[in-house]
Amino acid sequence: MFSTLENLSSNTETALFARCVDLLFAHARPALLIALLVGAVFVGLMWKVFPHSWLLLWWSTIAVVSALRLWHVSAYFRIQPVPSAAKSWMIQYEVGSALAAALWGVAGVIFMPDNQPLHQVFTLMMLTGLSAAAATTYSSVLWAYRIFLWITMAPVGFMMIFRGDADHMAVGGVIFIFILMMSQRAAVMANTTIIESIRNSLRVTELLKLNESIINHTDAGTIAYKLTGESVLMNDAATKILNIPEGLDVRHNFRTNPSFQKYGLVEIADKVMTTGVEKSVELPMHTIYGYDIWIAAKLHRIIQGDQPILLIVFNEISPHRHPENVSKVTSDSV
Repeated sequence: MFSTLENLSSNTETALFARCVDLLFAHARPALLIALLVGAVFVGLMWKVFPHSWLLLWWSTIAVVSALRLWHVSAYFRIQPVPSAAKSWMIQYEVGSALAAALWGVAGVIFMPDNQPLHQVFTLMMLTGLSAAAATTYSSVLWAYRIFLWITMAPVGFMMIFRGDADHMAVGGVIFIFILMMSQRAAVMANTTIIESIRNSLRVTELLKLNESIINHTDAGTIAYKLTGESVLMNDAATKILNIPEGLDVRHNFRTNPSFQKYGLVEIADKVMTTGVEKSVELPMHTIYGYDIWIAAKLHRIIQGDQPILLIVFNEISPHRHPENVSKVTSDSV
């Protein structure tokens, strides 16, 4: 019995990284548009303090970089790269992110007017707000966030410290405390939650694929049904035993199956579904595809969510049975 897989396969680890990169691109569009809006508001706040040409040149550069990054994001979703290409796309994304962070970092140095404490607060609020918000945008790839955070915030932190007076040095110290707290605590917590969620999802997917492979490679036929009778699973062995022609729709309902009805298998199935007690049966079956066979089957109840599922595992025993010598179906509890 397989209870868990402690380690993901190398292919699944590649898929894990690809999922993280996919989340990064998925969050990019709204983040870039918000950054453009924040930049425009910042220019408006600084309009009377700094030369208009400086402000317009800075915001225009932000806009060009954002437009290029939006084009890159659109290309990613248009191409939908395979997981093995995720690292290359991640590096390309990070180049654009680092360039944008550098522009924000430059703003923290250039647009920090002397003797204008209110406008200095505006600049610091803009940078810290963007850095904090980026923890969500970049949370799936931790090192990408750390690069953005340090490039955005470190220049203004060093500038404050190098001004030399106690007040500015204190502000610079607080900025670096903020950087460390965001990069080592807040971002790590968000990243860990996302990574574990994706890892668990992939582990379940891998287990399901393993179970499907095991079911499809066993010689016993396996069919699963809902309580209402609709089939939800049929393995390859079942289609062979029932002589189902290739390409035909294998979906069916055991409650309307003539053989199930004729030999009381519907009642047996309902009892198994109700009590959870397994049953073993041997019976002839005229399949819906026109073949007469004998099968030996075990009926089990499994629970999916809060819904009971009927699982029938069977083998053909036609060579060992002669219908003319059998007068009834045998049914025994297991």
